[in-house]
Amino acid sequence: MLFKYPQLLWALWLLLLPVLVHLLQLRKFKKTPFTNVKLLQKVVAKSQRSQSLKRWLLLFTRMALFASLIFAFAQPFMANSTALQEQEMVIYLDNSHSLQLRKDNSSLLGETIQELIDAIPTEASFTLFTNDEEYKDVTINDIQNELLQLPFSTNQLSLDDILLKSGTYFSQGPKTIKKLIVFSDFQKSMALNIRDSVKGIENYFVPLRVENMSNISIDSLYLEAGNSPEKNLAVLVSGSSEFESTPISAYNGESLIAKAAVKYNPDGKSKIVFTLPANEEIKGRVSLSDMGLAYDNELFFNINTREKIKFMTITSQI
Repeated sequence: MLFKYPQLLWALWLLLLPVLVHLLQLRKFKKTPFTNVKLLQKVVAKSQRSQSLKRWLLLFTRMALFASLIFAFAQPFMANSTALQEQEMVIYLDNSHSLQLRKDNSSLLGETIQELIDAIPTEASFTLFTNDEEYKDVTINDIQNELLQLPFSTNQLSLDDILLKSGTYFSQGPKTIKKLIVFSDFQKSMALNIRDSVKGIENYFVPLRVENMSNISIDSLYLEAGNSPEKNLAVLVSGSSEFESTPISAYNGESLIAKAAVKYNPDGKSKIVFTLPANEEIKGRVSLSDMGLAYDNELFFNINTREKIKFMTITSQI
């Protein structure tokens, strides 16, 4: 049997209190004068034995009550045969741009890092890797500052890559319990070509979610066909849920050339059209203002002017 809070077992010294109370009660006696006690000697003897038995039972009851309370607060539990076996822990922390979603007053990645710092014991040794960083055989105090400043990554490891890469961090042989803990929002792209992990490794998948996932993104853009010398740039905007009118701007370099507001479309994609100057080279950028993910709020494009084609005509004269 093991205890979750074994330090509370020091309170077993409180069992001396009932013993002291019992000893003090034995020292108390009271004489009662009586004319003739000869006829009551047998009754008195039986009464003394009965009182002594009651005192002992009361003592054991008090001690059992104190002991039960102490054991209850210490929270005993039965451990399996592998509880005392040495363990190895490898953690994958997804730091892709999709973890920019807001949760409370921080990003989803920031909240997860703070929970890890609070949950992992300071003396525990583990290995942690992200999409582009790795920390081998460290404690949480060693990498706390690095984790709090961890940047978002444009890379995204698939589950196949995560499982295979984690196998290189564990020792060889069955002497230790090997645990892999994966923290991610598990985008669809992660599940492609997934294969079985290395045998002997216990996998734990922790999905990272927010209650209200509202995000607007620029889906695509294209030039509409037409005979007009001006260019009509169509921009498609997608929303994960219904959104209010959102400003969207078009730039040529750093110069603003058009601005409008896009509204929610029940079909899933909203369309807005910008009119661009004709016969002008544009190093364009379309940007929208969104409180959700930031990395999908801009889309770059180029419109080049066609060079004049020089040609020569050869004719014959009669």
